[in-house]
Amino acid sequence: MIFMALALTLFFEPSGPIKWVIPVFITGWLISMNMFRSPAISIIERLVPQRQLPAVLALFIFTFDIAYSIEPIIVDLLNFLGGPITFFVGGVLIFSSGAFLKSSYKKVAHIKLDKKAYETETKTGKSKFWIVIVLSLVLGIYTTLMLKFIPNFLNDRMGQLDVNISGSVLATFMLFASAIFCFFLGKKVNQDNIDVFAVWGIIGFAFSIGLLVAFNNIFPTLICVLLLMVFFSFLSVSALPLALYELSTKQTIFGLGLFYGLAEFGDQFWNIVFL
Repeated sequence: MIFMALALTLFFEPSGPIKWVIPVFITGWLISMNMFRSPAISIIERLVPQRQLPAVLALFIFTFDIAYSIEPIIVDLLNFLGGPITFFVGGVLIFSSGAFLKSSYKKVAHIKLDKKAYETETKTGKSKFWIVIVLSLVLGIYTTLMLKFIPNFLNDRMGQLDVNISGSVLATFMLFASAIFCFFLGKKVNQDNIDVFAVWGIIGFAFSIGLLVAFNNIFPTLICVLLLMVFFSFLSVSALPLALYELSTKQTIFGLGLFYGLAEFGDQFWNIVFL
């Protein structure tokens, strides 16, 4: 409904006091989107066996990383379509997705599940919020580095080395390849080894960033690009499932809201400091 209201408002090109309604619509849209995301993932957690949760959530990571990698194309397409058409199409897609989700959930809601396989409670019955906070902050900071720092850094590096390769193209390749890698990596990650993937992702990415800054040659730079892609995939595919494993059933939605809220810290900090 908010998308449709925005499309209609933008179509008539409002002026005066009416144009100040647009930020209110957008704010309501963002609030609604965030209110939906945590319960939606909580529903998935209830319907997926715990050992297979990373593989299912890998599909989400795959979708997000693909979207990030083709962001320039999406921005150009949205600019071409214009505001009214963009919000109208977005509203139709969201409404259709919601209707499909509702009808699909009705088909599985009555199915009896093996409680042991689908048990989501922590061993102690308590949430380890410090793990959720660390994972969300690190993932948010690393994502910001991948989207904003690395493209600019690689552009400067390629210019210094007089290499005819765009840093932005390399960064896009990294995100696209990372999405593909996450999709297949999700089949290897499970409840027993997920913490190992998360630790390797955090340490390996930081180490690779250090190498990238330290070595000013084309070959080490390309090696670091590959390492960053691999370790970013490790963290991407493990952070959200691991956070879910560390949340008590009663605090899942609150914990996911905390996870996604803190994950935006890196991006907002970059926008405040560097823009």
